[in-house]
Amino acid sequence: MALRYIAIEKSSSFQGHSETWSNVYLYETGADSATAYNAIIDAVVTAEKSVHGNNVSYQLARVYTTKGLNGVEDLGHMLHIRNLSGTGANSSTNVLYKECAVLVKWPLPRKTNLAGLLVGRQRSLKKWLHVCTMFNIGTGASAAGEAPIDKSAFLVYGNAVMTPTGGTQLCAPDGTIATANPQVQDFLEHRQFPRGRKE
Repeated sequence: MALRYIAIEKSSSFQGHSETWSNVYLYETGADSATAYNAIIDAVVTAEKSVHGNNVSYQLARVYTTKGLNGVEDLGHMLHIRNLSGTGANSSTNVLYKECAVLVKWPLPRKTNLAGLLVGRQRSLKKWLHVCTMFNIGTGASAAGEAPIDKSAFLVYGNAVMTPTGGTQLCAPDGTIATANPQVQDFLEHRQFPRGRKE
């Protein structure tokens, strides 16, 4: 089984310019082909669009390895790139401040030592979603960070991207598979646009 990064690049108008950012997913997959990559991309993009506003445009998808051809960790060996189209599926009539983000987490088990004992901190995979719309957030107080958000659609998204295609599973860089149910942070977070950093 191979580990493959899938980066989904999006953009939206913000403070007088077009802001571009990506969410990056790491998958363990048994299929290495353009057809297999496109199937994963399609499933992840569909899940993402379901929770983003129509003021978010989809730009590019990239697939790359966790290691270069010489075995050195460099995140630089591109396998596949594809233009995307379309926008988020939800009305952006009530625009959410665009640096607010919904945090979705997938808990991971602690690591084990050579004796098989659990060690280290509780771990999780995380995605910050700049949804750019009040869709499914809840009340105005939720958008101000003063009330819990409505989590339902984000939990559906979280489950969808865990196993976007058969034999493809969301995982950590060490290969640990995410098997626990996704969790959504109760309140919105302020998360600056990455300006080159991957979310």
